[in-house]
Amino acid sequence: MMQRLGKPWYRRRALRIFRDDTSLSASPHLEPSLQAALGQSRFLILFASPEAAGSRWVSREVQFWLDNKNIDRLLIALTGGDLCWQDAAEDFAWSELTPLPSNLKGRFKSEPKWVDLRVFRDPAQSPDKLLSAAADLAAPISNIPKEDLLSEELIQQRRAQMLAWSAAACLLVFACTAAWEWRQAVLQRRQAVLQRDRAERNLLAAIDGTKKIILNDGVELRQTIGIPMKVVDQVLKTAGDLQDQLLKYNANSAVLRRGQAVALREQSQTLYREGNFSGALEAAQESRNLLRSISNAELSGPELLRELSLSENRIGEAFSKLGRHEEALQSFRSAIEIRKDLSSASPALDPKRDLAVAYERVADELVVLGRREEAISFDNKSLSIRIFLAKVEPSDPQRQEDLAVGYDHAARDSEGLDAIDWYDKSLAIRKQLVKSNPTQADWQAGLATILDAKGNALTIAGQCDNAIEPLLEGLDVRQSLADKNGDVPQYQANLAMSQYHLGLCGDKSKERFGRVIEILEKLQNAGSLPPNVRGLREVSQHLLAELDN
Repeated sequence: MMQRLGKPWYRRRALRIFRDDTSLSASPHLEPSLQAALGQSRFLILFASPEAAGSRWVSREVQFWLDNKNIDRLLIALTGGDLCWQDAAEDFAWSELTPLPSNLKGRFKSEPKWVDLRVFRDPAQSPDKLLSAAADLAAPISNIPKEDLLSEELIQQRRAQMLAWSAAACLLVFACTAAWEWRQAVLQRRQAVLQRDRAERNLLAAIDGTKKIILNDGVELRQTIGIPMKVVDQVLKTAGDLQDQLLKYNANSAVLRRGQAVALREQSQTLYREGNFSGALEAAQESRNLLRSISNAELSGPELLRELSLSENRIGEAFSKLGRHEEALQSFRSAIEIRKDLSSASPALDPKRDLAVAYERVADELVVLGRREEAISFDNKSLSIRIFLAKVEPSDPQRQEDLAVGYDHAARDSEGLDAIDWYDKSLAIRKQLVKSNPTQADWQAGLATILDAKGNALTIAGQCDNAIEPLLEGLDVRQSLADKNGDVPQYQANLAMSQYHLGLCGDKSKERFGRVIEILEKLQNAGSLPPNVRGLREVSQHLLAELDN
């Protein structure tokens, strides 16, 4: 039941739960197999009963957890006997009948999370009550409030089904109607004016529908935790195929070619997330070329120029991941030139925000190319815009996230511990954003990145004791993202990075470096190892060898 709580409709399970009676394959060495399974687990659920308290294997599993894991992640499900917590003693009331292994005596700093399941020995009990009890255990594991968890499955199903299939089905009706009426308008000249007008209206409705699917539904799906990239691919492919069909009936339509360019740009972004940077570059370049082909047509203007700058950004991002940083810098500078003109020509806020993003993209490449002073000047320009926009619209989540990004860049440009203040400002914003919407994947990833960056900065400054807390917090977020979106290679790579930084700080170093090697080897074997971690495996192997010696 816990595995089904909050489960999206397209997934087999919401949580992966190891049970030693169902999850272990045949092995001549049972205890090492158990230890390996426990070592890969984030939580241990102890089904407490007098029988469990007297079990040698239960005691060994609990002892392994105490020696290697955090006791705060040990959850107790009481299935028999009696438990009583004594605040004065800061421990359970222990006796020969206490349904817990004796090696837990005196180990809890405060009353642990435990759920009473004894009533469910009666099969007549309500399934709803059992669901509620299961949610008590699943909530801390999923890091989702119980009340949200109980409704998450229904919410996910309705959202994904509505976005992925209903929108596409409705759009298909628009597209078919538009295509049929357009052909009828051509064949029946006598009623050409009336039918062509009607066909044009339906054609525009179909175009607007594809744009909505691509820019709204597709992007929202891509940024939602737990939505597989193949679902996003299917939505974008459906919209792209419909646009191709529409183009057959009006190949010279600038509106349709522009919609096709938007679809290609969003496909580029999805390929980028999947780690297919060459495919992302090709799609983004095709998008840019389509937009350039209509730049002198009826649709030229601020909106078309902005879309051209977006395609330049996608090209630059792909170049950067492929290690072609000079070419990336050139694309980002092209975007800046377009956005400078758009920002100066309009009093609106969004063009200014676009310009700030372009400044930061250029700064990123300058840092990689070793041109630090130039990078700082671009980051300062961006931050001043970010601060201004956040003051004008303080309640807008996008403005707050943008401000956090500006603080991140300021931290990168700072020396030593001066960066920590900037990171703390960013984290304060990011934690509020994640709290407001726990399903937004980009916000979760951004929070984990800055937690890891802060911990790394403290490590470099020789303050490993202070670094452990943010590094562990970032690891938890990254582990959750990697579990829920296993088809995004960057989430796996980020998880390896968190393990690596914890290992550098001396936190279970051998285990951490071993985990880094394991994750990166899997990514490399799958052909999806991101460039920014390609040297990390060899470094971890070297450090692990030094520890063994």
